[in-house]
Amino acid sequence: MFGRGVIATLYGWALEGAGNKVDFYVRPGRAAQLGPDVKLNIYDLRRKDEQDQFIRQDWNIHMREDLPADHDYDMIIVSVPHYRLSEVVNFLSTRTSRATILILNNFWEDPQIATADLPQDQLAWGFPAAGGGFQPNGKLFGALFPKLEFGTFGTEPTGRELSTRKVFTDAGFTFGEHRNFREWLWVHFAVSAAVTAEQLRAGTPRRDVYKNKDQSMEKAVRVVREIMPVLSARGVVIEDHPELTFFSQPEAAVAKALSEMLGNTAFQAAIDGHANPEELNRMFKDVLEESHRLGIVTPLLDAAKDKLI
Repeated sequence: MFGRGVIATLYGWALEGAGNKVDFYVRPGRAAQLGPDVKLNIYDLRRKDEQDQFIRQDWNIHMREDLPADHDYDMIIVSVPHYRLSEVVNFLSTRTSRATILILNNFWEDPQIATADLPQDQLAWGFPAAGGGFQPNGKLFGALFPKLEFGTFGTEPTGRELSTRKVFTDAGFTFGEHRNFREWLWVHFAVSAAVTAEQLRAGTPRRDVYKNKDQSMEKAVRVVREIMPVLSARGVVIEDHPELTFFSQPEAAVAKALSEMLGNTAFQAAIDGHANPEELNRMFKDVLEESHRLGIVTPLLDAAKDKLI
C-alpha cells in the first residue's frame, strides 16, 4: 500500500484479512511517528449481520521506508489526494519492477496522461468504496463498503487487470465494471465538487447536506446541473451516465432518494470521519477553475468560492 492513508489502511486491513501479505510504504521518519499499529473504529459492510459490522481493533501493521527498484511485490495500490498523484507517479516511475500498479484515485485531469510516466501495461484502474479519517487521537473512524468500481479506457480488461479484480473478490468484495472510466471518474469528481459547493455555501457539515437539512441537497442538485455543461464541454456524454442523469429528476425526489440510500450509520461514519478539508477544497476549486477556463457561467459555484473549509 502506498502510504498509510485512510483508503490504503482500510483496504490493506481487508486484504491482509483475506490472507495477503500487506506492507505500507511511508516517507522516511513516518514509521516512528505513526507507531506500529492502527486503532480501527470502522464499519465493514462486507459482513451480512449488522451486529458484526462494527470493528474495534488495534491492528498491528508493517511499514517500510524504502522501495528498491527490484522489489518483488505483486501489487502496489495507490490512493492519494489527486493533487499529490504527480509526486507518487514520479517516485514510482523507477520502482514499478514487475508489480501491477492499481490506481484507486480521484481524477479531474486525463488519468492516462497523469500516469504517462508509469508503464501502462502494468496499470489497473479502480475507485474505492470506503471513507473516513484519522482523528487527533490516532483512531481511524470510517467504513468499508462491499462494492468498489473497476474500469478501462474503451478496452476489455487485460489478464493483469482480471487478476487484480480476483484479489478483491477473494477478499469478499464485489465490483462494478466501466469501459469509459475516464468519463466515470470525471462525473464522480464533479458531483463531489457540487456537494462541496453547497457545503461551503451553507456553512454546514457534509452529513447535513446529504440529510437535506434546510433543502441543502436539493440545492446541491442544482449545482450538479450547473456543472453538466462543464462536463459536456470536456467531451462527457451526459446521457451515457445514469448516475448523472439521475440529477435531472425533480430536486426533492433526488434528495429523498439520496437521503434514504446514504443515510445508514456506516455512511455517516465515513462522512463524519473525513479529516482532509484540503482535498474537498481542491476538488471544488478545480471544477470552478475549469468552468472559468471554458467560459461557462456557474453562479452557484461562484457563490461558494469565498467560503473554503
